[in-house]
Amino acid sequence: MSKLYDLDSYTEPFAPDKSTWHELTIYRDYHACQYPDCYNDWGLVGHHLLTKGAYVRYMFLLCVGIALCPLCHTSVHNNLEKEQILLESCGLGSVILQLKAAYHGPESDIVEIARIAHSERITYKVTKNPLIRRKVFRKELFA
Repeated sequence: MSKLYDLDSYTEPFAPDKSTWHELTIYRDYHACQYPDCYNDWGLVGHHLLTKGAYVRYMFLLCVGIALCPLCHTSVHNNLEKEQILLESCGLGSVILQLKAAYHGPESDIVEIARIAHSERITYKVTKNPLIRRKVFRKELFA
C-alpha cells in the first residue's frame, strides 16, 4: 500500500485505488481464504463479487471484495455454482442484490448499504472460520 490504512479506523466504503482495495480486502478477511472449508493463507487475491465490467461504479467498493487463494479464485471464476456457494457462505447474497438494485441510484444509498454490509460481515466472518477465530484471539491476546 502506498499509504498505511488501518481497517478498524478506515470508515470509507470505497478504497482510493486498486492496490489499496486488494490490501484492505485481504486485511479485513484476516489474511485467510474465505471459500468454505479452505483456510489457505498464501497468495491471496481480492475477488470482486460483482463483475467489474458490468458494475464499474463498485470497482473499489470494499464490501464487494473477498479474499481468495489462487486455487479457489480460479475455480470460482470458472464455475457459477461455486460463485453462488461463495455468496451464501460469506453472507453477502442479500447485500449483492441490494447493491444491484441501487446501482443507478444516489451515492448515499450505496454508501449506507456498504456500511451495514461491512459491520455485519466482520461479525459473521469471525464466527464461521476457525483460522480467523484463532487469528482474532491472538490479536486480542497480544494487543
